[in-house]
Amino acid sequence: MSSDTALIPGPPAGTLAPMSSLVPNCAICNAPPQAQCPCESDGLRIAVQQAEKRIMEPMLDKIRDWVIEHARQYVLQTFSAISAARKQQHASYLASLHNNPAYFPFGGPHPSQMAQMEIELKRGIDEDWRHTIQTYPDVLNYFYNLVELTLPSDNSPTVAEPSVGSHPQPEVPPQQPPQQEPSTPPRQPGRGSLNPEAAPGSEERRRQRRRRYSVGRETTTIPTAPPPPATKRTARDSNRVYGW
Repeated sequence: MSSDTALIPGPPAGTLAPMSSLVPNCAICNAPPQAQCPCESDGLRIAVQQAEKRIMEPMLDKIRDWVIEHARQYVLQTFSAISAARKQQHASYLASLHNNPAYFPFGGPHPSQMAQMEIELKRGIDEDWRHTIQTYPDVLNYFYNLVELTLPSDNSPTVAEPSVGSHPQPEVPPQQPPQQEPSTPPRQPGRGSLNPEAAPGSEERRRQRRRRYSVGRETTTIPTAPPPPATKRTARDSNRVYGW
């Protein structure tokens, strides 16, 4: 986990940890959250750099090209206006020299004087260019500030429900059904149910059961022991029995 993950004390012995304290291990090195390894924070920084390279660099290149184009155009236009004014001033000064009566006998200014004025003009143009180039930082800041960056609202559907692919579904291991003691099969309707009248054909089965029992009682006889064989009594035996 990242280094800014707070340490969470474990549950007491013999108890289950509450769901709120089940902080996952590091997704990279599988270290426990108490280790506070920097793997995830380093991975996030690398992922951000890669995303910026993929998404932001093309946008920055486009913005940079637009800013440079307009900044260069502004600087060139500014220098062109300044140099044009300087050249116009130089031309006006040369015209004033040629129209000066003091130079009439010589046909105009001396060539060395004309060369010196050309050097001064070149020096002034270089100074104008140097001053114009030094305005590039301010010009770049100006055009960069014209670029508008619009972030979508937090309530926007594209932000609240981003379509970045399907979320991974957790893999739940199959649970074994609990072992049950063997029990008697469930009672079928009409066979020992609490309401046998609700089962179809129950009345017919009762009539067949009564018929079977009545037939059994009529045909079944209980065997009796045979009587003892008859013996002939004599007068002596009779006298012995009656005490005669």
